Parts: sequence; C-alpha cells; structure tokens
Amino acid sequence: EPNVVVYSALMSTCEKAQQWMGALDVLDTMVRRRVRPTSVSCNTALQACHHGNRFDLMFNMLDAMTVHRAQPDMQSLGLLLSVCEQHGFLEKELALLQRMQSVAKGTSALGAAAASGAALRISAAGLSAEVIPPALRTMENDLFARVRVACE
Repeated sequence: EPNVVVYSALMSTCEKAQQWMGALDVLDTMVRRRVRPTSVSCNTALQACHHGNRFDLMFNMLDAMTVHRAQPDMQSLGLLLSVCEQHGFLEKELALLQRMQSVAKGTSALGAAAASGAALRISAAGLSAEVIPPALRTMENDLFARVRVACE
C-alpha cells in the first residue's frame, strides 16, 4: 500500500511535468485512501498549481491543509504570499501575513523578515498601519534596526 512518501513523489513528478491536475488527482487519491497529507506533500501540490497558474486552487488548498491537519508552513505561506504580491491580491496578502505571524514565531529570523517585508509592501500600497498586526510591526522595526547597525 502506498504511503505519504510514494504519493509525494508522484505529485512531485506531476509538478515537474507541469501537470497540476495530475498532482491534485494524486492528492485526492491519497486522502480517499486515508493517507494523511503532510505539509511537504501539500506544498508539492501547491507548486504544481502555481506552475499551472491556478491561484484560486492554491488558496482553496490552504484551507484544505488545515482540514487534513497538514499545517501550512513558511514555504506554503511564502509561495502564496508571492502570488499575492505578483497579482495584487492585497486582501489575501494581509490574511496570509496574519497567518504567517503565528507560524513565524517558531521559525527563523529569515521567515520573520519575509513577513516583515511583506507588511511594508502592504503599507506602501496604501493600507493603514492599523491593519498590520503589531507583532509584524515589531519585527519590521527590529529588522530596520539590524540593517541600520549593519550599515553603520
């Protein structure tokens, strides 16, 4: 019986062949056979949808990940954030930033810096500073302080 590694490898093959539908079919089969997806397998399916320009499906997958207890990680959220930035989905970008805030607490400073940089882009796009979560503003201030010190 195939396990999560086998299904992930199949999805990776579909993703590399730019077959987003195939990757989603494999993910669907995986779930129907009661093999719990991981964030790695879901990220592979997200990549396949990204290559197929199926951004709508990518955002649906983010919700499905939570349902299947495959926690979105910085890779998942970073890919979706990149899509938001490239295509001007400001409301979705803000929602992702709020989600990233909770994920970033357990990740590297690089992940926190990415979330902070995205908050700056939202601010520059004309959204009020009040909508940017306080923790992201703090990360933003910390990042600028480090950059200032490094440049002195």
